[in-house]
Amino acid sequence: IVGIYGNSYNQKLLPVEQKTEMLSIKGFIGKPEYARKTRGEQYFFVNKRFIKHAYLHHAVANAYSELIPTDSFPSYFLNIDIDPKEIDINIHPTKTEINFRDAKYVYAVMQAAVKKSIGQYSLTPKIDFDVDPSIEMALGSLPKEGVDQPKITINPDYNPFEGGDKGTVSPPRQPKEEADKWQELYKHHLPEDTDSTQADHKETEQPLETGSGSTSSRFFQIQQTYIASNVRSGLMVIDQHRAHERVLYEYYLKKLKDSPQGSQQMLFPQNLRLSPGDAEIIRELKEDLVKLGYILEPLGKNGFVINGIPADLEENNSVEVLERIIENHKKHLKDINYDKNVNLARSMATNLAVKPGMKLREEEMAELFDSLFACEAPETALDGKRTLAIVPLSDLEHLINEKK
Repeated sequence: IVGIYGNSYNQKLLPVEQKTEMLSIKGFIGKPEYARKTRGEQYFFVNKRFIKHAYLHHAVANAYSELIPTDSFPSYFLNIDIDPKEIDINIHPTKTEINFRDAKYVYAVMQAAVKKSIGQYSLTPKIDFDVDPSIEMALGSLPKEGVDQPKITINPDYNPFEGGDKGTVSPPRQPKEEADKWQELYKHHLPEDTDSTQADHKETEQPLETGSGSTSSRFFQIQQTYIASNVRSGLMVIDQHRAHERVLYEYYLKKLKDSPQGSQQMLFPQNLRLSPGDAEIIRELKEDLVKLGYILEPLGKNGFVINGIPADLEENNSVEVLERIIENHKKHLKDINYDKNVNLARSMATNLAVKPGMKLREEEMAELFDSLFACEAPETALDGKRTLAIVPLSDLEHLINEKK
């Protein structure tokens, strides 16, 4: 493994070894912190012959549950030694897919072996039930014996509503007749006629407009996921994530066809180590990545140094976006209508679009609204779903007038 992927993998891998009466598992898995956004380092062998097995992949991925993000892929290089009578290799012409006679048993042993390796090397958090977690967190280590708990002294005779010297000094209460004089401060501002005031309020309460008025009266956010705005026919609801994806997709697609985008130099260049196949994809896409704003230099056989990133990309996302670009490239490479620029623009848009649950300012909602309707296909998201919907006024009236 080190001979193929480089010496850096010495610190990335953990040994796995598990033996039962039916089979034995031996190999290596990647540490959770080195999980990647792209596939390519997942290898199963049965009796030292390479195979593909989605069911066993699920067993490994399930062992990493809550240790890596859901959209990341752990690395593993695992060999299963088993009696040939327990497997069926005649299900695929290339012999890369097999069936186990007792697949559930193999699944359980595989998952247990990976979990054991992760736990054995102290990668999962341990809880000492004899120590208060809050104390251990604050001290950074186990507290010594004999730690005294803080004590609170209480004066049972203290009354905060009474004056005197008991307890802490508190401001005296105002008599009711003095407290009621607050109205004199506002006597010139208080309405003389309540009915006329309510009538004036109704006159100023106008329907929300989409084409004019301040942004605060045009848009509001629902559960920090949708943007709502009143239109003539009812209520328009926009999915902020899908809408922003559409805007960014068309923006980057245009940049790839036209002039290169601006780049920001990284204060601390990042090293990117890839498998040989992934490194070849980066070399193939390098010219287009430069148009997006990436500045990459070769580092060794399968490595790169990231010196610059797109102007609107955060430094801590630079490697993740590149890994997603590689993964999308491999995923759609065999498509009949595969377009390299479309794939790059889609990857950038998916990673940089605002996520559900993100709070937007009024100006940001207005800018997203205007940018969306400047797109060529404002109503269609990248996955084919809708970016927006209009709830007719008649439907709202039906909902509000419906009896329980």
